[in-house]
Amino acid sequence: MGKLNVYEALDILKKYYITESKQMVTRWIRQNKIKAIRTDNRKQGWEIDEEDLYAFIETLRPGLRKIYQEIEKLKQENKMLKEISKKVIAEVELKQLSFDDFEEINTKKKRGKYGKITPSLLKKVFFASNELKYFSETERDYKFREFYNLFFENGKLKPELFDTDKNVYICPVTYIAYDYPKPLIKNAVKEFLEPRLF
Repeated sequence: MGKLNVYEALDILKKYYITESKQMVTRWIRQNKIKAIRTDNRKQGWEIDEEDLYAFIETLRPGLRKIYQEIEKLKQENKMLKEISKKVIAEVELKQLSFDDFEEINTKKKRGKYGKITPSLLKKVFFASNELKYFSETERDYKFREFYNLFFENGKLKPELFDTDKNVYICPVTYIAYDYPKPLIKNAVKEFLEPRLF
């Protein structure tokens, strides 16, 4: 507990619905209902010990301070639970993707130098991106879920993302054709997250 001037004490008294009048506060001080010490600073006027002010409040509003403290504690707990809940939901959604259990994703793409777009590659490139530094951990998970859904449906690479005639991938974000999956994903991530930078 610290020391308060009259204006700070008044703010607290307003909160407890006791008074909105500075004159009333100084009157209670003069009547010794609120313990205070006169200071050398004329502008400040009085110095009130915070504990003495709360003792005065208790005489007028018995138990109200304890109720306010409990309400504040519940607010903090509620805020913390909401954050935990968001994180748990994001983790559950990501686990539902079951990256290790996917069947062969791209049956159309030839093996060899071109490689394949897979959930594991998508995840690896996405979470290695510099653009993610602008997002919280929970936001990163939600953004990845959105990004993932641009490429895959029911665990399969969307057919429209591969041009069988030209043997190239079509980026679902930039609509540019690529021979290799990694540069496609890198540029797609950058473009996908770009709006957050401005």
